[in-house]
Amino acid sequence: MTVRPATCEGYQIQYVALILHCYYRASCIIIPSMFLRYSICFSFLSSKRQRRCF
Repeated sequence: MTVRPATCEGYQIQYVALILHCYYRASCIIIPSMFLRYSICFSFLSSKRQRRCF
């Protein structure tokens, strides 16, 4: 897992879009690594301590 210092705004938008997409489509399959990446990034945005995407 590589660490790239970057802002998470773009990831947050994609994360919300992914959640909405999977919420309305029960047949959606979430890739664990992708979901983990968005979750970590979203949690960093929530904490507002570090804005770093994994």
